[in-house]
Parts: sequence; C-alpha cells; structure tokens
Amino acid sequence: TAPQAKLDVNGPIKVGTAQTLAASSSTVGAIRYRAGGNNSYMEMVMQTGVSGFTPTFAWVIIKENTW
Repeated sequence: TAPQAKLDVNGPIKVGTAQTLAASSSTVGAIRYRAGGNNSYMEMVMQTGVSGFTPTFAWVIIKENTW
C-alpha cells in the first residue's frame, strides 16, 4: 500500500527457469532458477568481458546449493 520503489513486491516472487534464454545484451539482468542432480542454482545474465570491441555475456551463478 506504500511502495518504496518503482517495483516494490510485498510478498514472495517466482523467478522463471528460462533454460533456453540466451545470455546477450538484450537479456542482461535476467534472473533464473535451475536445478540438476543434487544442485540448484540462482543465476543472472551479466556482462563478463569484452572480445575485441564486442561485449561478452554469460549466465553467472549467484548462489548454488548442493545436497
């Protein structure tokens, strides 16, 4: 009832799995959850460097849980 930012979520959110979403300049900032085997991951698309004059992008693990 009293937002503190342009997007202010009061409660839980669900982040998509986006398994086929490619890391690129148009997806920077995308967040996904994925799981495989005994691992689960939270990942975000980030710029990871520059190749020549072209920026490079990748899914970067924010947090990994293993059980």
